[in-house]
Amino acid sequence: MDLDKAFVSALLGEGKEAIIAAYERGVLAEHLFGEGKAAYEFVTAYYAEYAKVPPREVVLAKTGVELDTTDEPAAFFSGEVLNRRLHVRMREGMQDCIKYLEARKPQEAYEQLEEFMFNLRKEKVTGTRVEPLPALMPEVIDYYNRIEAGERGILTPWPTINDETLGFWPADLAVFVARTGIGKTWAALMMATHAWMNGHKVLFATTEMSKLRIAIRFASIQFKLAYGRFRKGQLDVFEKQKFITEATKIVDSEGLYIVGGDFDFRVESFEAALDEARPDIAIMDGAYLLKVGGKDRTERAANAFDAMKRTAKTKKIPIVVTHQFNRDVKANVAASVKLESMALSDVASWNADLIYALVQTEDMKRDNRMMFKSLKTREGLGVEIETEWNFDEMSFEEVEKETQGGGGGDADEFGTGLDDSGNDDDSVPF
Repeated sequence: MDLDKAFVSALLGEGKEAIIAAYERGVLAEHLFGEGKAAYEFVTAYYAEYAKVPPREVVLAKTGVELDTTDEPAAFFSGEVLNRRLHVRMREGMQDCIKYLEARKPQEAYEQLEEFMFNLRKEKVTGTRVEPLPALMPEVIDYYNRIEAGERGILTPWPTINDETLGFWPADLAVFVARTGIGKTWAALMMATHAWMNGHKVLFATTEMSKLRIAIRFASIQFKLAYGRFRKGQLDVFEKQKFITEATKIVDSEGLYIVGGDFDFRVESFEAALDEARPDIAIMDGAYLLKVGGKDRTERAANAFDAMKRTAKTKKIPIVVTHQFNRDVKANVAASVKLESMALSDVASWNADLIYALVQTEDMKRDNRMMFKSLKTREGLGVEIETEWNFDEMSFEEVEKETQGGGGGDADEFGTGLDDSGNDDDSVPF
């Protein structure tokens, strides 16, 4: 296989996002050879002028280069191109250094090494790009035009969150945080189901709860089955028949995948699942339980969130994770729901693009309500929304502002009553 021609072929197959990604990684025409180089020069020039990828027949007509199709991703080939270039340059540069060392001239060898590394970074062979900020204006214009035309990221079930975020976009890391037992897993599963029902491929990863328990909750959401009676086997005959009929219909459905379900789920397993499923969005329930290296819980949590952000960027998909508040969030002091109260690690808040807290006072619990409070947003001061949180009717829709009740007002003014049951997310109010 011709590496350079295969690389260009993969770019044509994946479209403009792949061309942008290759550019961002630092793949230049000078890193390629032969027909592949000629094809790459034409494709990038065509994209720069028309903001679209040329058809294969146009590439053939203009360059005389015939490209075979490939199943490998463009990211693989761009990495190989850069590795090849780096290998050649490292061999050249190190040979010069070795000459000075053999001549017992260590200072000259060191100076040669410094100059070599400077030139290597300047050539962008390592993938690091320093570029003029104004040069990004075409991308800004493209972004604005897409937003103006109504394009959005992957939406949640709650309109106000969608208005604030414009949806979840590639490379986003969104964190939904709450005290134990408030409903993080439910919120994560609602987002997964909503994205799937709107045509997106979704990977749901669970670090603790079994796949069957997740599937039971999914069925309750999907078919609007009162969860308390459903999990206890207390549906009436009509509800049971409807459930079995509808569940049977979706058995062979694709696009919503699950992985995990034990206490030994690792970053490597998650990344492998992403490569297999190739989802549009991934949702990790319980990122703090992800198995990663580290000398203690705090360092492991930090490493887990570093890994989640890195994965979101490299895979170019949004990743939504759930997390816990620490013990500073008191059961009867809603004002303690703050960004700095996220458990185990500040790295979670550093890495996250969006953070939402789930807050439920005793009044809200009695009224079957839940508050989503934004703790970190891309722009502005953030919002608070109230939703239904009714497991009898399986209704979790956002409540209009004028009808919001329960604790009312800003989350910092709630008064009393965050749930302090100590139960895990499997505990659900009925």
